[in-house]
Amino acid sequence: MLFWTLETLADSFATGPLSRWLGWQGTPAGTGVMLCFVLLGDLRVFQLVFRIGRPEDSFTRALLRAMQWTLLVPIVAWGSDQALRLWQPALPGQVLWLIYELCFFAVALYLRNGWIGTQATGFPDANQKRLRTVLSFVAGYYLLWASADMLILGLGLDFGWAVRIVPNQLYYAFFVPFVWWTLARDR
Repeated sequence: MLFWTLETLADSFATGPLSRWLGWQGTPAGTGVMLCFVLLGDLRVFQLVFRIGRPEDSFTRALLRAMQWTLLVPIVAWGSDQALRLWQPALPGQVLWLIYELCFFAVALYLRNGWIGTQATGFPDANQKRLRTVLSFVAGYYLLWASADMLILGLGLDFGWAVRIVPNQLYYAFFVPFVWWTLARDR
């Protein structure tokens, strides 16, 4: 949890003030930094799910599985975005992120409603319920991000930028405390 707290702090600094100071915002370098942190943020979810969901697996095995799953959403989102651009070349760049958010929402729901019931082993039902709660939290902030992007892109409403504040806070400020409260509070 300490590592992921430090990663979250580094994310908010590197993709914000540091990128602005280096003149990277809006450049390929800035996008690369942002993408790395997006992937790390997703990795923390997958690592948690696979480490807790399969406690008999080693830390390394759970991390390798998490790294593989971390690549799933960006590959599907990028491929989908490219296919849409063949049909509508003038789509805004933000469409890629909307697709990404919807894909991750779907993956979180799959893990919550499918994977835990069939693949998670070696821990009591109470822990399965807690892990499902964490995945609901994650699905929630991804759905809120997608909703904000739909308000911005689909309806042209600046209000969508205000809506984005909520999932940003859930992701940056509340993820680690929520996980601790949900999974470790009674240990």
